Parts: sequence; C-alpha cells; structure tokens
Amino acid sequence: MGIFIYKELRLAELKETLFSTAKTTGMILLIIMNAGIFSWVLTQQGIAASLTEMALALTDNKYIMLFIINIVFLCAGCVMDNTSALYILVPIIMPIAKALDINMIQLGVILVLNLSIGQVTPPVGPNLYVAADIGKVKFEEICHRMVPLLLMSLLALLCITYIPALSLCLIPS
Repeated sequence: MGIFIYKELRLAELKETLFSTAKTTGMILLIIMNAGIFSWVLTQQGIAASLTEMALALTDNKYIMLFIINIVFLCAGCVMDNTSALYILVPIIMPIAKALDINMIQLGVILVLNLSIGQVTPPVGPNLYVAADIGKVKFEEICHRMVPLLLMSLLALLCITYIPALSLCLIPS
C-alpha cells in the first residue's frame, strides 16, 4: 500500500522497512515465547496452584480479591508490556477468579483496562515516554496533564470492576 497506493514508500526503502518489521516482530514473539514458558513452568511446578491457595487463604471475599487483582495489574501495567503481563499473570489469577465465581469475560475486561491504565501511569508508564517524545514535550508536563484523565480512568475501572453489567451488557443471556 505504501508503494502503490499512497506512493510514500520507494522500492529502495522496502528492504529496510521489511527488516525493521521482522526485527520488531521477532522481539515481540520472543517476549511471548518466554512468557509462555514461564507460565508453563508455573503450572507444571504447581506454583500457580500454590499461589491460588495462598490468595484464597488471604480472603474469600470476591470484592476484596477484585481490588487486589486491580492493584496487581495496575502495577504490572506500569512496568511490563500487556502481552507479557497477561501471559505471566493470567494462569495465576484465573483459578482464583473461577473459585470466587467471577465471570471470565468481566475478568478479561478488568485485566486489559488495568494494564492499559498502567501503561500511562506515572512515574514509570512507558506510553507516557512515547507520548512525550511524539508531542515534543517534557515528561513532567505530560504527567501533570495526565492526572485528570488517569483519575477518570480509575473511576471507570472501579465501575467496571464492581458493576459486572457494564462489561457484560452486550453478551446474550
């Protein structure tokens, strides 16, 4: 499309573009592979089951556990990319959620929203660095302007977490 339709890419640049794409794809697949191996080891060694038992011993209250899951995934979103965090943490969280009768679709929405918020949460939020670079602004300035949006996102997260109908309304009964 870049060559024939938009005419923004020349044939000479195609080799470099394909190489860059392959390099990025390779890095992403390497991350996914390592996260998958880690998840498999957690399951095979019984670590995931032990962590599930430990979490359920901590509390059997669904709402407190959802709060803890939110905190864990918000922190993970600040320092990890979404794919790795999901591959590593979902095998641990899913048995806990099933034991507490949390809807898996609602859990998925909660986890993705948590990680997305974490990606733009100062001081680590990796997407903030990208946004600051693209916008040619200081990191501190973008963090300052992010606060109201972050607060609204956290409010939306709380609503989705504790009002399941918000994330399940489009699912046929």
